[in-house]
Amino acid sequence: MNNKTLVDFLLQLPQTRALSTDEAYWTKTVAAVLPLVLDEIYTAHDWDFTLNEYTLNTVANQPDYNIEGEDNDCRDVINIRYGDDRLHLTYYPILEMDEIISNSQLSTDVVAWTQAGRSDQGYPIITLHSTPTTAGETLRVRYRMRDVPLSALSDDFAYVVAAGIAAWILPVLRPLFDRQLKRAIRRYRRGGRDLNRTAISPQSAKANNDIAELYGTG
Repeated sequence: MNNKTLVDFLLQLPQTRALSTDEAYWTKTVAAVLPLVLDEIYTAHDWDFTLNEYTLNTVANQPDYNIEGEDNDCRDVINIRYGDDRLHLTYYPILEMDEIISNSQLSTDVVAWTQAGRSDQGYPIITLHSTPTTAGETLRVRYRMRDVPLSALSDDFAYVVAAGIAAWILPVLRPLFDRQLKRAIRRYRRGGRDLNRTAISPQSAKANNDIAELYGTG
């Protein structure tokens, strides 16, 4: 999928055609609004193609770690596994961890983590609890990537993205976009890990019904 795919799609829809039939207008609109729509889609569900794993080693007596990601692409940390046994560390909000520490209920082993904030570059900074006393223990960090490109999606998902762009320009279409996104998530969960197989396809009978809804005929 690329921007031209979305422009062509929007030029076929009565609601957006009523606003403008100028391809240059929609080319500029897609470029401006697309990052907002992708952000909504990518954060609505933990799609496999938006996830990655980053591995680093502990430093003795160092509790805080800057999680940049494999390609400087970490947006949010999802979970952390620790050591050769890949112990799943428990996440706690900072205030809950403060209470645990104040009540002297924290294990002396590394069993949990909190997010201490973000670096100047926007990467998450995590704090291990308790502080590791040895160096070289492996941290496997599962995280959401940032700046996932449109090319990660196939043309089969164009309807959802186009509906999202239309909703940003025409708020009356927001409920339609929300429904289509929820529907895509349900299908993804039922159908397996491959977004391109489980997403809405304009060629499928179901997608034809979706398009009819956008046209106002169903």
